[in-house]
Amino acid sequence: MKSLIPLVLLFLGVMACSSQEEEQTHFLIEGTLTSAPDELPIYLRDVYTGINIDSTFLENNAFSFQGSVPFPMRYQIIYDGPLVSYNHTIWMENTQIKVNANWEQMREATITAGKQQQLAMEVEEAMSRWNRDHALPYYNRALYDLDDTAMMELMEYQESQRADYFLPLLIDRVNSYYGVEELYNRRDQLERDDMLALSANLDEEIRSSPYGQSLLEFLEVEQLQEGDPFVDFELVNLENQSLRLNDLVGRGKPCLLVFGALGQMQQYHRNLMGTFYYDNKEEVEVIGYVWEHDLENFQQDTLWYRGVPLYTDFKKEHSPLVIRYGVVHTPTVFVFDKEGVIRYRNDLYNQEAHQVALSLLEGS
Repeated sequence: MKSLIPLVLLFLGVMACSSQEEEQTHFLIEGTLTSAPDELPIYLRDVYTGINIDSTFLENNAFSFQGSVPFPMRYQIIYDGPLVSYNHTIWMENTQIKVNANWEQMREATITAGKQQQLAMEVEEAMSRWNRDHALPYYNRALYDLDDTAMMELMEYQESQRADYFLPLLIDRVNSYYGVEELYNRRDQLERDDMLALSANLDEEIRSSPYGQSLLEFLEVEQLQEGDPFVDFELVNLENQSLRLNDLVGRGKPCLLVFGALGQMQQYHRNLMGTFYYDNKEEVEVIGYVWEHDLENFQQDTLWYRGVPLYTDFKKEHSPLVIRYGVVHTPTVFVFDKEGVIRYRNDLYNQEAHQVALSLLEGS
């Protein structure tokens, strides 16, 4: 029997290692939700693609999901109630995740997950305290004391102050999947030198992540400004046909290019763009770039497009086109002259872009 003990111990050790390895390559979400409707549909959604990757129903106040992710990424748990829906955003890692919530107090839910979730919650709590102590008192006074122009100036000032407060929080956490995604998404709020310094200290694993690669690409190229000639990129239209921006811009007509297109706009702006297109489509090229990840969702954007030609490259925020043109927010509007030189850029959509485009027709 003694001779078998080492073999048994070895076998148990192998099994333990195997079990530990399995835990590291899969996630398990165990959720508790009280006071919710019976058999409530619950979905697990990939934040980046908008695709529901799994679904279940609430049973005896409990639900669960299992699966795996290639690296930490953000998912949402969608609670699809009969009258109202809620969601929780979770940094998904291959680990055990606990969710405890009450349907009547969903914002008070407790979520226990991996390292990335902990980092995100630390920053979220710190920024919530800052907003409560610094931003809200100013805004409350401004609502009564300031006109629209002064209010906008105050909001811009507050945004710069918020960025100054956020930067030290990010510095401490930048070498993580959470940190590099935040750094990339806030690239318009931070100084380029600060971003270069932060990116220089990223581990190879983080640098090679999708957001790490996009951040490095953003820092390696100069973003286009007014006065620069357009840069050509490959696109796809609603019929899934490939073409290039060069086929649309610099062809003897002014061009209005809107990143984000119509689905992300308010109804008023959608109507504004659609009307401009129909009234001027013979003289001005109008293009909508849509942030989509697949053809099916792209073609569904026809619900919004008012006939405006839509294009994409299925790369969303990681698109080389988006990075080169320095687009962070949608809608972002560019106006090119007849030769393809950028004459106007704005992070808002309004009639000023129309006026610039029409002014470029003069002398034709």
